[in-house]
Amino acid sequence: MYLRIREHFNTGAIILSVIALVFAGIGGAYAASNNHARGKTAAKGPRGPRGKQGPQGPSGPQGPAGAKGDIGAQGAAGQSGKSVVVSPIAAEEGKCEERSGAEVTKEGVTSGVEVCSGEPGAPGEPWTPNNTLPPGAVETGAWSFNATEANGSNIIAAISFPIKLEARLGEEEVHFQPPASAGTQAEQEFKAFCQGNAVNPKPTTGNLCVYYTEGEITNATFTEIDVPYLLEEPGAGLTGAIIRLNYSGGPGGTARGFGTWAVKAAEP
Repeated sequence: MYLRIREHFNTGAIILSVIALVFAGIGGAYAASNNHARGKTAAKGPRGPRGKQGPQGPSGPQGPAGAKGDIGAQGAAGQSGKSVVVSPIAAEEGKCEERSGAEVTKEGVTSGVEVCSGEPGAPGEPWTPNNTLPPGAVETGAWSFNATEANGSNIIAAISFPIKLEARLGEEEVHFQPPASAGTQAEQEFKAFCQGNAVNPKPTTGNLCVYYTEGEITNATFTEIDVPYLLEEPGAGLTGAIIRLNYSGGPGGTARGFGTWAVKAAEP
C-alpha cells in the first residue's frame, strides 16, 4: 500500500512540475517581448526637417447663395443744403468789366462768382463772297400755286433764291419735271440735267430744276419758266424765276400744284 501511494504521488508531482515549467517559460517570453517593445520606443530618434509645402489644390465649387439678410434701419435725415442765389448784373454796375452777366452766390455768403457775357467779336464778313451763291454750291426751296378758272392761262408760281446767282440762267438752263404722260424721252431729257427727285433734288452745274411728284399738280399745264423782271423771257434771274402754267380744268374748277426746286451755281 505504501508503494502504491508513492507511485501515485510521484506521477502527479511530475505532471505539476511540467505545468509549472510551461507557465514559467510563457511568462518569461512575454516579459522579454514587452521589455523589447518598450526599448524600441525609448530608443526613437529626433524628428527630421519639415518638407516643402505642396502646390495649392483647385478651387472647390461655389456654394449656394445665403439667405437674404434683414433690411437695415433707415438712417437719419441729412441736413438741408444751402441754396444758390443768382443775381443779374447790368452793364453799368461796374462788375464783369462793365459787361452784363450774373453773380452766383451761396445762401448766407456775401460774395459769389461772376458769370459774365462774352466780349464783343470783330465785325463779320458777308456770309458768302459778294453775297452770291459760290460756284458749284446748291440752294433749294419750295414752290406752290392755287388758282381758279378765272386765272385762265395766267397762272404763276414764284421761285425766290435766298442767295442770288452770279449771272442769270438762259432758257436751256431751266427745267421743269415732265408729267408721266409726256413719255420716256421727255423724262430722259429732264434727267440729263436734273438728278434725284422732289425729296432729294440734285441739279447739275449751272442749272435750275423744278420738281414735283405725280398727282401734285391738278387742272393745270406747265408752259415755261421766265425771268421775273423781263416780260416772258425764258430763263431765271439773279434772284429767282417765274413758273407759268395754263388752267386745264372744267368750269368752276380749281387748279393747284406744289413741289421743290434746286439750283447749282455755275463754275467760273
